[in-house]
Amino acid sequence: MEGGDVPPGYVCLVSCDKHEFLIERKYAEVSKLVKRTLESGFGEALSRRIELPTVSKECLLLVCQFFYYRIKYKDVRGPKPEFEIPLKDTVDLMMASDFLDA
Repeated sequence: MEGGDVPPGYVCLVSCDKHEFLIERKYAEVSKLVKRTLESGFGEALSRRIELPTVSKECLLLVCQFFYYRIKYKDVRGPKPEFEIPLKDTVDLMMASDFLDA
C-alpha cells in the first residue's frame, strides 16, 4: 500500500522506519494527536496517512494493539485484563504514548 490510497474508514500510521500500519479510524482516534490531525483539514487529514517520525515499527505495533485494547474494554465494568508490555519496550511505549497523547 506504500504511497497508495487509504481505504475509507481507515488510517495509515507510518513508523520512523517507513513501516505502514493500516488501522480502522475509530481505533486510531484513541490517540488525541491522531484525532486532531484527522480533523484538521490539512494534507494528513485528506490522505489519512500520518507519519510518526519518532516511533519505531516495533513500538507502533504495540501502540496499535493498545488502541484496540482500549476500545475493546472501554465499557467493561470491573477488572480488565492487563495490557502486557514487554519490559524491553516499556520506555519506548511510554514516550510514544506521550507523543500520541493516548
